[in-house]
Amino acid sequence: MPIKSRKSMGFRIQPLYRRRQVSIVSYLSRKFAFWTAMFSLFAFIIGNQVGHYGVNVFMRSVFGDVDNSLIAYDGTVSPLRVPDYSRLAQYGTSLTYDMVPPDAYKDLPLYDPVEQRKGNQASIYSIGYMGSYATGADGTGSHPGVDIRALAGTPVVSSMKGLIVRVAYEKGGFGNYIVVKTAFAPDPNDRSRTTTLYATYAHLSETSVTEGTIVEKGRMIGKVGATGFATGNHLHFQIGRDSMRNGYPVSQPSWPFTAKEAGDAGLSYTEAVDAGLYQERGYAENVSPVLYVQAHYAASGNQTVAVSGNQSSSVAIKKLTAAELRDERLKARVAKNSIVAVRTPVTLQTVVAYNDEPFIVAPASASSAASVSSSSAASVSGTAKNKYSTIELRTDGLETSRREWKTIELVFVDESGKTVARPALAKDLYLRTAYGEAEFKPARITEADAASGRVKVQVLGFSNTVVLQIQPLGLILTSVPLQFAKN
Repeated sequence: MPIKSRKSMGFRIQPLYRRRQVSIVSYLSRKFAFWTAMFSLFAFIIGNQVGHYGVNVFMRSVFGDVDNSLIAYDGTVSPLRVPDYSRLAQYGTSLTYDMVPPDAYKDLPLYDPVEQRKGNQASIYSIGYMGSYATGADGTGSHPGVDIRALAGTPVVSSMKGLIVRVAYEKGGFGNYIVVKTAFAPDPNDRSRTTTLYATYAHLSETSVTEGTIVEKGRMIGKVGATGFATGNHLHFQIGRDSMRNGYPVSQPSWPFTAKEAGDAGLSYTEAVDAGLYQERGYAENVSPVLYVQAHYAASGNQTVAVSGNQSSSVAIKKLTAAELRDERLKARVAKNSIVAVRTPVTLQTVVAYNDEPFIVAPASASSAASVSSSSAASVSGTAKNKYSTIELRTDGLETSRREWKTIELVFVDESGKTVARPALAKDLYLRTAYGEAEFKPARITEADAASGRVKVQVLGFSNTVVLQIQPLGLILTSVPLQFAKN
C-alpha cells in the first residue's frame, strides 16, 4: 500500500517516487498490444496449418466440420466404368484394369431392378439394392448397397461433390472404404426438400484421398479391389441418408442390423442378409445408389477430369442448342472409345466422366441416346416407313403436382435432327419407369400412333422424381428426370 507522508519529531517522511495512476488510454493501449501479439501468433499457426494440411483439414480440426455450402450438391456422375465382358476373352485371364485397352470399357449401364431380379444384369450388378447373397436379386435381402463387378485397379470416382469424412479399413467387412458427405442433395422422397447424403465406396484395393478434404464429382478417390469380406473384385456402392436410429445418428456406412440383432435372431451375418433382417430399416436409412445417381445425372454442365493423386480440374462446357447438342452426341458416339479414357505408360491415369450423356444406347438398328429439348419441330421427311436415329423427349420442363397429369411429347428424329414421319417400328413400344413410379396414357405406342413422327403422352407421377425408358429398346428417354412436386 502507498506510504503516506507524516511528520515525526520534526522530520517529514514521504515516498521517494510518487505512484502513478494508470490512465484508461494507457491501459487499453497495453491490452491492444497484447492481443495484437496474440493474434499474430494465432495467424502464424493458422498459416502453418493451412500450408501443411490444407484449409479443409484445419477447419475440420478446429470447428468439427466444413461449411455445408462448400459441399453443396451439384449433380452426379457414374462412380466407375466397367469392362465390355464380351470382349475380355481375347485378352486372356486374370486381367487387371491396366491389362485391357481403353476401348474395351463402357459406361455403367442403366440399373433396372426388374432386369436385375431376372439375372439379366448379373455380369455387372452382382448384388442388387437390398439384395441377398443367395440370389443377388434386388429386394430379396438386406444388403444396403449395390455390388458392381469390375477389374482390379479400375479407377473409382466420387459420384457427387462432397467432404471425405472417413477413410478406413475393416478386416472382415468393407475392407478399404471411403465415405463422402454431400449437403443439400435432392431428397428422393420429397422434391420440395433437400437432404444430406453419405456415399460409401468399399472393398477398394487402394485409396487416394484423405479425411477432411473436399472432392469434386468425378474426382478419382480410389481403385477397385477385393479387400475385406469379398470373394472377387468389385465396388460396393452405397448411399446412406442422414437419419436416426433409436434416438442416435446412424453412422455411415451402416447396415440395417447390428451383430447383436443378428445373433438374437439366431442368424449369422450372411444368413441375416439373406433373410432380409430389418430390410424396412435399410430402405428407410438408404437410397438405391445407382438409380439415384443415374436419375439425377445432369443434362449439361461441367466435364470433370479426375487425375490420380491430388490433382483435379474442371473444364466448363458452354450451353448448347438442341441441334448443337445432337451433333455433339453423334460425334461423341462415333469417337466414344477414344475420348472417355486416357492412358500413358507411366502411373498417371486419367478418367473423363461425362455428365451429359445418357447411360443406355439402344441398338443401332433402332435408336440411340435421347436428349431433352423444348425447340420447335423440324420439317417432316418421308412418306413411307422410315428409319429413325433418336427419340427425343420434349417438355415444358415445369414442375407438376403429384396428382396432376403432365403432357410430354416423344419425337422420332433422324441423324440431322429432322422429324421422321411413319417411323419403322419392329415392335410396339412400351413406356416404363427407370426410376420412380408413374402412370402413362398411352403406355403402348404403335406405328399408327407414331405416324406423324410425334406422340403426345400424359404422365402422372407417384414419385417426386421420374425417369422414363422405352421397352423393348431399353432406351432411357431423358437424362433430365421429370419432377413432380409434393402436394
